[in-house]
Amino acid sequence: MRNTKIVIIVLAFFSLQGFAQKNPLTKAVLNGNAKKVSSLIKKKKYLVNQTNSLKWTPLVYAVDAGNDTIVQILVEQGGADVNVKINTGETPLHIAAKKGYTKIAKYLVSHGAKLEEQDLIRQTPLILAVRTNHPGTAKALLELGANPNHPTSSRRTALDWAQDSLMIQLLKQYKAKKYNELY
Repeated sequence: MRNTKIVIIVLAFFSLQGFAQKNPLTKAVLNGNAKKVSSLIKKKKYLVNQTNSLKWTPLVYAVDAGNDTIVQILVEQGGADVNVKINTGETPLHIAAKKGYTKIAKYLVSHGAKLEEQDLIRQTPLILAVRTNHPGTAKALLELGANPNHPTSSRRTALDWAQDSLMIQLLKQYKAKKYNELY
């Protein structure tokens, strides 16, 4: 199992490196160079929604890095697709949620990101925030209207995934139920 994880990480690294070399916009995003990102978008030389083999766009990389300034530039100046899906079916909002980037998650939703979008195993951004124990992000998603009772393909709701007592309490405030209570 450990060797498989290493191979996946190495492949992802080389895929990321190759994509960055081919796409100067992504290279600027990965370097955290907001001025260069803005300049490249203004020149309209590079496609903001261009994907690599993992279906990652410059916006996905910016979200993954937690760079809210570059996220804003890509969305507002470049018209980046906030609902683009990567190879796992995740959107930028899924990534923000599982990394606990509350500010970015709120920003994406305010710019049209779908709260109930599901990845390949039917996880919503809320479920990922719960699974990775980011109560601040989970609370923000709930306040924005996320459904705490959405089941995944493994027949588990956010409450089924919650491990921390504070997370459980938060979910129950929003009338969350376990899967077996719902079905």
